Amino acid sequence: MSTFNMQIVTPDGLFFNGKAEKVIVRAAMGDLCVLAGHADLVSPINEGAVKITLENGNAKTARCKGGFISIKRNTAKIVSCGFVWTDDNVPY
Repeated sequence: MSTFNMQIVTPDGLFFNGKAEKVIVRAAMGDLCVLAGHADLVSPINEGAVKITLENGNAKTARCKGGFISIKRNTAKIVSCGFVWTDDNVPY
């Protein structure tokens, strides 16, 4: 599957920077699935789960405290007030 650049930024700095095959976030108007070649857009995202499928096919799930997603030139960037992998068992 094709990949795209994925970045996640929080007030603490760069949380994630790598390649992804797919990202699913809870946008203001419903779930948004980002794949390689997605049209450019900016959208607010709500608090909730974010599922990222990495370039090796492994999926990671995180909790996001809200923010926005920007997609431009095959790069997706999430800017969030808080972001934590669910593996960390840190409640929001």
